[in-house]
Amino acid sequence: MLKVFAPSISVDIHASYLKLVYSPVVWHRSKKLTPLHQHQYALSADAQFNWANLPEAWGQAFDGLSKKSTLLDLTITDDLVKYFVVLPPANAKSLQDYMAVAKMRFESLYGLPSDDWQINADWQLASPSLVCAIPKTLQMAISNSTKTCRQHVLSMQPRFVRFWNDCRHQLAAADWFATIFDQSMVLAMINEGRLQAVKTLIMPLGSTQDWLCAQIQRESISHQLPMPGQLKLVGDIPAHWTCANSSTSKTWTVTKLVLPNTDASSLSARAAS
Repeated sequence: MLKVFAPSISVDIHASYLKLVYSPVVWHRSKKLTPLHQHQYALSADAQFNWANLPEAWGQAFDGLSKKSTLLDLTITDDLVKYFVVLPPANAKSLQDYMAVAKMRFESLYGLPSDDWQINADWQLASPSLVCAIPKTLQMAISNSTKTCRQHVLSMQPRFVRFWNDCRHQLAAADWFATIFDQSMVLAMINEGRLQAVKTLIMPLGSTQDWLCAQIQRESISHQLPMPGQLKLVGDIPAHWTCANSSTSKTWTVTKLVLPNTDASSLSARAAS
């Protein structure tokens, strides 16, 4: 309810900077989002920023803003989190059993101690669950930053999760879905309307549709999934890609890219190349 009656500020939390955008109340005559400020706190995304210093950088980012609000919508960029999909365990008797399986899956995939990460998921008892792991050091830094500035968090979601929740109702049973930002693609593989796998891909500069099709073909073989007929895309889609049409979700434009029909033999040959 607070979001309806008061303006808020959207904060994108990147590895090297904070990006702030002002959002008016929903019934305001101007619903236009207003970019406020981008505060750089690391030299590059590759730099190892000490999250313990985030509260200081956070205060600097909000200091002197022309538009004020203590209500925040936080988005954590995908390069700061880990995604994977976990199947419901056959003999699970409780949510704790499911979470234990997710922790083991995380450690197997990434070779990192799960105790250092907050494991969150849309726990599904009858279908695969999308799991996101967020560093506990980052969560603590965000909590300390908002408390120091006396701010209230309306929502905090990883970027792909935010788009997935808003756009998945537009997906047909055989569609795949992807987000593209900062040369990074998060690809959701779907079969019969159910999420089967998620993978983050680094896009080379000047990526072509042939590159994209080759990645999709490779992942379909790797996960033993049928090729999708089309891919729904959100984000920084390369201008030279040819997309069939687009629709609008609650907030973002969703673009449809029709994929070429490819037989199994050519899939195997191209995936092996």
